[in-house]
Order: sequence, then C-alpha cells, then structure tokens
Amino acid sequence: MAVTLFAMASLAETRDSDTGNHILRVQHYVRTLAQRLKAHPRFAAVLTESYISVLFQSVPLYDMGTIGIPDRILLKPSRLTRRSSRS
Repeated sequence: MAVTLFAMASLAETRDSDTGNHILRVQHYVRTLAQRLKAHPRFAAVLTESYISVLFQSVPLYDMGTIGIPDRILLKPSRLTRRSSRS
C-alpha cells in the first residue's frame, strides 16, 4: 500500500517542485498531531499506532486533486481572475 501511495504522490510532485517537501512536512505534522491527540481520552481508543501509521502513509493522497488542474492555473504566479463570459 505504501508503495502505491508514494507512486501516486510522485505524480503530484512532478507538477510543483515544492510539493514533495510539502507532502513530507504535512506527513510529519499529521503524525505529531495524532500522537498528541492520542493522549486525549476522546481519541485514545481510535488513535492506535497502527491507525497513526495509516494516516501518515495516506497523507500524500490529499493533494491528488491537483493532478487534474492545468499548469496554467496551478502554477499561475498571480491571483486567479474571473474569465469574462464574452471571451
């Protein structure tokens, strides 16, 4: 499973040079947050080490939606603007 997720995340990384580092930062943030929440009685039963591991491995999937966005939009340096309906 981890290899498949990594391969899919690599697709997103090819679109933006910062994406790879971003994914790693978010992975570690999610794991740290989950480990801290695990100490809270409300989440202790759900946030097992196994579950936290799955969360960590799944993080790259959250950015998969960017694969379908054209580069002219995804990598646009300025704000997006409305397209005129008369164009």
